[in-house]
Amino acid sequence: MNKFENNGGENLDENLPAEEETKRKEFFDKIITIPVSKEEFLQIGKQNHPEMEDAEILQTKGLNFEKDGEIVILMRTDVYPEKYMPYLETHEKWDAWVARKDGYNLFKKSAREYKNDKSVENFDDKTKQEFYDELSIYNYDFRHEYAIYKEYEQAMNDGKLEEYHRWIMDLREDEKKTANEKTLQLIANDTRIRESVYKKLTEGSNHRFTRN
Repeated sequence: MNKFENNGGENLDENLPAEEETKRKEFFDKIITIPVSKEEFLQIGKQNHPEMEDAEILQTKGLNFEKDGEIVILMRTDVYPEKYMPYLETHEKWDAWVARKDGYNLFKKSAREYKNDKSVENFDDKTKQEFYDELSIYNYDFRHEYAIYKEYEQAMNDGKLEEYHRWIMDLREDEKKTANEKTLQLIANDTRIRESVYKKLTEGSNHRFTRN
């Protein structure tokens, strides 16, 4: 069985203790998934992330956020064909779970790992804010990669991993034609992660997450 490990070797596979697995399933059951158009996705995305540019919001194909105590997932129907929609839903559900689950993506845990020899307590306000901005990206990359792993694992179990991966890679290439510099970097990062996960799943080896 394929396992997903962090760079410390900790097993982050779905084979959790029964109590934790129950919590995860209950969390998933309470999630509301809503297929939306590109226009609806952009409008709601701007409401939740006013600091982001339109192109950056539209680089994502799904979005999860909290509203009135519930987790809502938006899925773009203009990008994902119906046959691949379950993989997008899986990605967003695991992204939401990892972002909120103790032991996976704790902000303090990431801060310890990312901090290294940095004396954050001695930073001025501007430098400290820049540090935590970088940490947010560091944190996001981890849960994004974990969610891709779960998404690809499902496609593999359905016998569709190769065709799904090729479809995603073709989509990324098409996006590059109109992407700005920031979006190009996002595409490059996502492509790197997907190629790595795809290779490890098809080789049947463990996938080790390594943060830069």
